[in-house]
This record gives sequence, C-alpha cells and structure tokens, in this order.
Amino acid sequence: MIPSLHILTWLLRVLLVSIFAASACAPLKPKQTPGPIPRDQVALLTQNLTEQRSRVHTFISSGRLSLEMDQQTISAQFFCIASRNPLRLKAEVTHSWGKPLVHFLIQAGTVTVVDLYRKKAYVGSLKGMPPLFGISTPMDAGLLWSIMRGYPELPLKSNPLWSTHRQCLLVLRRGSVAQEIRFDNQGIHPSLVVYPSTHLRVRFSDFAKNQGLFYARKVEILNDIGAERLRLKIKEIIFNQALPPDLFQVKIPFGFSVQEGQ
Repeated sequence: MIPSLHILTWLLRVLLVSIFAASACAPLKPKQTPGPIPRDQVALLTQNLTEQRSRVHTFISSGRLSLEMDQQTISAQFFCIASRNPLRLKAEVTHSWGKPLVHFLIQAGTVTVVDLYRKKAYVGSLKGMPPLFGISTPMDAGLLWSIMRGYPELPLKSNPLWSTHRQCLLVLRRGSVAQEIRFDNQGIHPSLVVYPSTHLRVRFSDFAKNQGLFYARKVEILNDIGAERLRLKIKEIIFNQALPPDLFQVKIPFGFSVQEGQ
C-alpha cells in the first residue's frame, strides 16, 4: 500500500524540524545531454530504470543530510532501512554531536513518529497526520524511497514515454505528467527528476556502483515554491540484505505527549 502524499510530507518535516532551518536557494539547473539521444539508447535508459527498481528489495543507507531555508543551514546524520514487500521504511536522524532527534516508521499502513527533541509522538493512519514543519510540498512513497536509496523510483507498471522535444522520459499518471526524468551529459545516469504537480525537483549526482546496482552519493531536493533545499550525502548503502521484521520497531519513551491519528 502506498502511503498518502500528505503523510510523507509530514514525515520529512518532522525529521528535520528538530534540527534545521535553511537558506533560500536558486533553482537547480539540470545538466541536460548535449544532443538528441538515439532511439536505441532511449530504450536502454528505460530498461535500466526498470531493472534498477526490480533488483532492489531492501536497502540500508546512512550518511548526512541538511535542510536549507531562511538563510540557515544545519546538518544531521541519518540511518535508514527499508523493504519493498511489504513496504516498510524506518529512519533515525541524529544531531552531528550524536544526540538522537527523530525516529519514524512506516509499516502496514501505520505511521509512528517519535520526536525525541520535543518529546512528542504520533501514532496513527497515513491520513491523520497534520501538515507541520520543514519541507512544505507533499512527497509520495516513491519519492521518499528514491531519496533514501539514491536513485529515481519508477512507479510500478509505468510505461515512460520519450519526449524528443524535452529530451527526457515522461511518466504519466491519469493523463498528466507525474515525472520528467532527465539524464546526465553522457546520457547514462538519471540526473534530475521533475515532479510538476508538486513543484519539486530532485537532482542525483556522483554516481557509484555497489553489488551491481547504481546509486547517487549526492541527492538534492528543491522546492520551487517554498525555496527549501534538502541535501543528502549517502556515505554507505547495502542492497538486498535480509532485514528481520523486528528491526522495524520504534519505541515511544514514557512521558511523551502522544497524538493519535484516525
């Protein structure tokens, strides 16, 4: 089950509110390919995106993240584990000096968020989360997975179309463009994904290969409306390692204020 846009927006906000505020930024300028991409190469690009999705069942990633907004930048460390079937994602954010800040878990349609800085927690459905803090534009489950995994996530059963005029892949949803996927100067790696309906753009760069799978060591998320910029630097990632179900747990400390969703 795919979590709602509303909920995942709040999750990233809570992840970052305890630690950061950041500076307004200029829009990202995608590095487009220097010339038209041949038709046979277009087919290969689509095949590569589909293959990367199908081959990743779980991942463990860690590194640093920061949010820039309101002329400030504060960084933190993150650790994330995720599995695709069933969809489960757990992340822990820790201040640079080691103080735990936020833990959150998505599992079986339920979200648990523990704000250790503010001593608050939320437990409930994906639809009950209030729109608070940080990144102000909604993100869906595929985008959240893409960010933490360091590679664009194609929607299941999608059939991207190539736009010769824009020189990018278009992912359609109900007749509208849901994603525009652009590629680097070599026409090899996806370097920028534009989400027109949410005014978000995500840049992937500094690609590396691990276990035969590509990932970007640097990920940037830009909100064209709110001017926030979230940056991730993935220092380590492991794919397809068995993740026992008991790893996907979050405990709420005694005495925390708990908000229960619908």
